Amino acid sequence: MLSATYSLVVLSTEQKKTSTLLSELEKYVQRRAAQNREPVDPVDLSETVHDLSRFHQYCQARKLEMVVIPAIRSASRMADSLLDELESLSAQSVAMLAELQQQLQLAFTYGSEKLAELQTVIELCCARLKRRLEIEENDLFALARDLLPIEAWFVIATKFLSIDAENGEDRAPRPMLLRRAAL
Repeated sequence: MLSATYSLVVLSTEQKKTSTLLSELEKYVQRRAAQNREPVDPVDLSETVHDLSRFHQYCQARKLEMVVIPAIRSASRMADSLLDELESLSAQSVAMLAELQQQLQLAFTYGSEKLAELQTVIELCCARLKRRLEIEENDLFALARDLLPIEAWFVIATKFLSIDAENGEDRAPRPMLLRRAAL
């Protein structure tokens, strides 16, 4: 029982950190849009896309992704539709990030005047990532608590400790733009 409690506290802490990072990134993106900079700074936009990519990579390397979701998948088929929805949101984010990278490269190469349109895609990408975090927090955690047996939580807790030992202090990405915006 203690291993389940420990694991859920670790997941909750990780989730809060992830939500805070996304919230900071969204605030920056919204502030940038509200300023309605003309012309749009391609370097600034490029850094924002880079920050989004780093954030998505961070999300994929979380303990939830690496340990808990595989444990749920192997424990039961009951969660398949929820996990499929989470995968779909991630795939949409990846596709949007790839499109952003491609459009940004074209804008740099050909001097496209469509940089402002990329702002909308960035906002949609943030919305997909936010929706995924909400589903994880509201649905996936409850399902994991109900679905996984005590033995599975012991294995999960052990893997969490192993990950922490390998990685040292957990370091979430601090996007460049967020550091710069805080100044």
